[in-house]
Amino acid sequence: MANFYLQIYAFSFIKDIFRANFKECTIFAILMKRIGQHLVFFISDFSASFLGWILFYYLRRHYIEAKDFGVSFQIIVPAILVSLCWCMLYAYTGLYKTLFRKSRLSETIKLAKITLIGVAIIFFAVLIDDPVDTTTRFRFTYFVYFLVQFSLVALFRLVINTIAKYLVLTGKVHFNTLLVGSGKQALDLYLELRKNPNDLGQRFVGFISDGEQENPELKKYLPHLGSLENIEHIVRQNNIQDIIIAAEHTHAKDLLSVLNTLRSMRISIKLNPDRYDIIAGYVKTTELLGTPLVEIQQSLIPSWEKNSKRLVDIIVSLSVLILFSWLYFILMLAVKLNSKGPVFYKQERIGRNGVPFKIIKFRSMYVDAEKYGPALSKDNDPRITKIGKFLRKYRLDEIPQFWNVLVGDMSLVGPRPERKHFIEQIVQKAPEYHLLHQVRPGITSWGQVKFGYAENVDEMLQRLKYDLLYIENMSLAMDLKIILYTIKTILKAEGK
Repeated sequence: MANFYLQIYAFSFIKDIFRANFKECTIFAILMKRIGQHLVFFISDFSASFLGWILFYYLRRHYIEAKDFGVSFQIIVPAILVSLCWCMLYAYTGLYKTLFRKSRLSETIKLAKITLIGVAIIFFAVLIDDPVDTTTRFRFTYFVYFLVQFSLVALFRLVINTIAKYLVLTGKVHFNTLLVGSGKQALDLYLELRKNPNDLGQRFVGFISDGEQENPELKKYLPHLGSLENIEHIVRQNNIQDIIIAAEHTHAKDLLSVLNTLRSMRISIKLNPDRYDIIAGYVKTTELLGTPLVEIQQSLIPSWEKNSKRLVDIIVSLSVLILFSWLYFILMLAVKLNSKGPVFYKQERIGRNGVPFKIIKFRSMYVDAEKYGPALSKDNDPRITKIGKFLRKYRLDEIPQFWNVLVGDMSLVGPRPERKHFIEQIVQKAPEYHLLHQVRPGITSWGQVKFGYAENVDEMLQRLKYDLLYIENMSLAMDLKIILYTIKTILKAEGK
């Protein structure tokens, strides 16, 4: 009887998957969530890698070397461990990104490159001590495992991506889209995109005006939702996932302000190529095949490099906190004995995606140093204590920020975080300042190395160009260079 009910349940579950109304399907509901998409890829990659290792073991034991490698059931545990390692590698290199916006060809090429590297790592870590008659046979064994692993993972992923593509093309999956623009260009672009409405899965919910005279024809197709001034409210209210900018004569400053506002909201932003000149030099772009649009990429560096940067942050910050705990104790004692007040100074700064956090420093000023309002430090600042001058000279007041790095508020290298009070003044003259919030702020930065501490808003603007250059050219190699220059600055006691 139990088996009968189980069969009925299984039949109903399978039928749900193929029903026309996919939204009632449990699997579909899971797929629509980011964590569910990651889970689908994890299960697929783990299963393919597990089968791949078993198949490789079988081929190696019976055909390639025809030697006894142990009892067959003992391969299960290694297969599980190897499969988990493959999943970690795929996640580390960015293969677990959103399910419904993937290029199957690009992903297959990327998968082949990653698999080549992964097989080499496994061979040197696991199989290097195994007996192999010749170098030629070793290379052949490597090729066989690569072929097995790549083929199975690629096949499993191809099935998943094809299903995802089908859901998008049939309109079962869509993305709420907002059109920015109200003139002829916006109308023409909308009509062109409507020829293939499900190509990119876009479902237009309306348009907002860009300050130009509205085209009455556009209102026949889309509702008017507002203007640029209240775009953030419109996006949240309508659960917008895609924004297409087709503004004609809007000033670059206004568009940059819109882009800066939206970047922290994890929204896909696309724009007409005619406006590409506005953002060139500020963000990386890629052309979307088959559409007259340019998409602004959310990631400034490859996933593996971003993950490596974070891994380095964790390792270095944890090492410093442990190995230099004696120095922390000495400096805490020095600050406490020098003047009244707490040892540490916490201040709210604006971090990645505009999220505020508490930055930690050794207190270098007297208590109530800013009782008359926020003020930047300067040469011969009377608010700085005697020990504070020493700490700032060698930048030792900054070392508690390794805790901020460890918990993820900051990075070792990145634009220095500022207070909201000064950011509001900066963006009035340079709205592109918000571009710095795409990345974690850092203990040190290119701007700080090349320019130093800023004593006023004008100097902050001069330092801004160096931080923008860093954003455009981020890499682990550049981070290392900045760290070396920072160490040189510390040794020369050039802080203030």
